[in-house]
Amino acid sequence: KLSTTLATMDDSQVLLIALLGGFRGNELYNDFMMRFLNVGAHLNEFVVGLHVCTTVKDRTSDHRGEWFTGEDLVAQAGLPMLVLEDYRAFVQREAKPVRIPTIYAVNRDGIVLHEGLCTSADLWNALGRAGQLRMHKLQALG
Repeated sequence: KLSTTLATMDDSQVLLIALLGGFRGNELYNDFMMRFLNVGAHLNEFVVGLHVCTTVKDRTSDHRGEWFTGEDLVAQAGLPMLVLEDYRAFVQREAKPVRIPTIYAVNRDGIVLHEGLCTSADLWNALGRAGQLRMHKLQALG
């Protein structure tokens, strides 16, 4: 799924990836999803979607409903989002996120432009880095 998504992107775009570890949701995840809802409404030409990676794909009664308000709104808005199961936590162990969630912004080449909570300022900086890398490529061509 990741390689397929990256292959459809151009150099000005980023994909967001949320690592949740052994969790399906928490308060910080919900806060991020509310930000992603706004991003999808205003920056969808530059942020192509979100992949949520967790070892717990399904919500259970152990999960608090308010942790998923943002995710439900994102789904209702029809924003591009996939919830992917990291069976046996291979991705989590490789990435070693320092907090849950850790949000990555990656460009079409798989270069990580941001790692952290992905505040609005963080996302803006990641888009700026994507633009800088795009300019370097264009300058190298000609």
